[in-house]
Amino acid sequence: MIWKNDLSDLPPDVQASEVLFAWKVEERLRKDPAEDLPEAYVIQNSPVAISGIVIYGKWRGHWQANPFSVRGLVRKLLGLMPSSVGSRTLPKLTIEVHSSTGDPSFIYAVYGPSPLHALAAMESELNNPECVVLHHGPGDYCLEPSWVEPQIGDHGREELPGYWDFRILEFRPVDTSVSS
Repeated sequence: MIWKNDLSDLPPDVQASEVLFAWKVEERLRKDPAEDLPEAYVIQNSPVAISGIVIYGKWRGHWQANPFSVRGLVRKLLGLMPSSVGSRTLPKLTIEVHSSTGDPSFIYAVYGPSPLHALAAMESELNNPECVVLHHGPGDYCLEPSWVEPQIGDHGREELPGYWDFRILEFRPVDTSVSS
């Protein structure tokens, strides 16, 4: 993979022909303190380096070889950077909800990543008539989970906390027909 979105500013002693990957990080992504992103990353092809590459990060106008944090770079290379500010979408989530006669409904199985506290909250409201997420009753739910970032005010204070949002993509009710 060779991707270079900006070669106008390279670390000292790095030639454009040695650059395997260059990424000038978008300002909108750098505003999220949880991302810990620099101004830019450069991966240099270097035959003298132990692994054959040197990673550079640029913070406050200064390039640093082998920076302490490359999580953002790895996420970018794997295609996991958020596509929009304000939310992060995870892979689809399937939840099986079961119910027995006379017993309350419960989450029977979960397929896919989801925070445990979000699942616990869903299950606790499952038998509430005002249930928000799993409101169709027993069956299989295919959900799209996304994290909505907290809203930070002008003075850096959290005005609205972040939360998990689940959009129902598909629902298949339990088949109650009895086959002979």
